[in-house]
Amino acid sequence: MQRELGLAHFWAQGDLVTHSVAILLVLLSVVSWYVIAVKAHAVWQARRCHARALASFWGAPSLPAAIEAI
Repeated sequence: MQRELGLAHFWAQGDLVTHSVAILLVLLSVVSWYVIAVKAHAVWQARRCHARALASFWGAPSLPAAIEAI
């Protein structure tokens, strides 16, 4: 006895509810990965900006110049 256990088999055996749930899960997964990518990009940009601000702060000749630099 051979059983087929692929996604196509489960999709063919499903009804409207299971198809709707599967589509919803895929869409929410895509949205989640998009949010993760956007947040990761924002963190990356903040780290770059932070590094430049620290370098200009510590490289300033005086405290007022350091405050002006950031």
